[in-house]
Amino acid sequence: MEYINTNLPRDAKVLFVGETRSFYCKRRHIVTSVHDIHPIVKWARSSSNAEELQQKIISEGISHIFLNLAEAMRISSSYKLFQWDEKSIDVFNSWWRKYVQLIWKDINTEPQHYRLLFVYKVIPDTKSSALPETHNYLNDLYLRDFKK
Repeated sequence: MEYINTNLPRDAKVLFVGETRSFYCKRRHIVTSVHDIHPIVKWARSSSNAEELQQKIISEGISHIFLNLAEAMRISSSYKLFQWDEKSIDVFNSWWRKYVQLIWKDINTEPQHYRLLFVYKVIPDTKSSALPETHNYLNDLYLRDFKK
């Protein structure tokens, strides 16, 4: 949260992914419990393509995504954290490639300090230039949990 509170604009709105706690976040945010269908999944399910998903995300005011990958890996298969189907994961993956850019990460794989934290920026319009490819860990979780 230190990075988010220090570096994101005051009007940023952060979608928490793989994290159910929003303690200390001083930006507007959306966080869900492990028992809820995650908003990104709901939006992808009700979208026919990446552009439609982007419109839903922008209309919700989402400007950034915080991913706690270590926690997502720990709880995703037990709680079915991301209830993708083939169509929704395809829409999501297409959206990710076009509209998401990694802006910060904190990776430590030492067992006593294990963390995999990422902050992404949602790019409102990608017509002007191509984004560098940003690894899609949520697709990796889908492949791990649903494509066994």
